[in-house]
Amino acid sequence: MDGVAFLAVGTVDWIIVIDKGSPASTEEKATLIDEGLRHLETALTLDPDSSEAMSWKNLLLREKSALARDEVEKIRLVGEADDWFSKALETRKRTQRMRGFNTNPMPTVPVPPPQPLPPASTPRLRLSQTQVEANLISRPPLSYPELAGTVRIQGTVLIQAIINKEGIIGFLQVISGHPLLVDAALENVRGWQFKPFLLNGEPTEVLTTISLPFRLR
Repeated sequence: MDGVAFLAVGTVDWIIVIDKGSPASTEEKATLIDEGLRHLETALTLDPDSSEAMSWKNLLLREKSALARDEVEKIRLVGEADDWFSKALETRKRTQRMRGFNTNPMPTVPVPPPQPLPPASTPRLRLSQTQVEANLISRPPLSYPELAGTVRIQGTVLIQAIINKEGIIGFLQVISGHPLLVDAALENVRGWQFKPFLLNGEPTEVLTTISLPFRLR
């Protein structure tokens, strides 16, 4: 038996804890953090060299420190989180030397099943990313999430997008990507603006898939 399932639970617990869209209560966060830490401990028991489990344990411990009321306990938890972060980096380096470099060492959390696309009043063009970028008017620079950089996460986020008749992004849905990268990718794509796309001389909606790579320098 491997620790993948336990790792996944710990990861999802952390995502729920930091979700600002549907914030949990302090009590709920504390319960989720403890549950996540227990599952990550099991994952590490099954695979002591899991740098992924070490990294997520580091993140959960930092969330636990934020909830702690006692300053001494806060300091202890941050110190423990730092230790696990250091262990994760050392383990990852050792694994890279043994197996070769892995550009996306952190686990990818499954993305929820796609929702139905909004109905279109007129035919909707399906274009590639290269084709839609030819109509770009403006595009903000892609910002690397600070936390993702701290835990050395790289990867590509795939997003399905609908561009409306005015050339503005009207619908976005994540296809795949690491949860620490997804919000930054969505925020970036929302800022893209295009010249209207024409079908038989008339403005029309466009459906496309956008790939945003995040690479550490």
